[in-house]
Amino acid sequence: MNNQDLEMMKSPLDWPRYPVLPVVSRDGARCGILITDGQPFVHVGNMFELETGAIGELVKDWPTVIYPSFEELVESWRVD
Repeated sequence: MNNQDLEMMKSPLDWPRYPVLPVVSRDGARCGILITDGQPFVHVGNMFELETGAIGELVKDWPTVIYPSFEELVESWRVD
């Protein structure tokens, strides 16, 4: 686990592309965007393929992985 990744994930106001944070799976096989609304979750997909609009509407068809905590999320994902 990388403490820098964990701290960045837990600090949404510091995200360069707030309200989303680009992430990559630890094995490098998947990319996605982290969104937090109390509980962290990752929408699996490429954020650079999104058009302009409300992020929730744009990713509604993407697979979503919900994590009970940031500590568990950072075991599988790193900040991109």
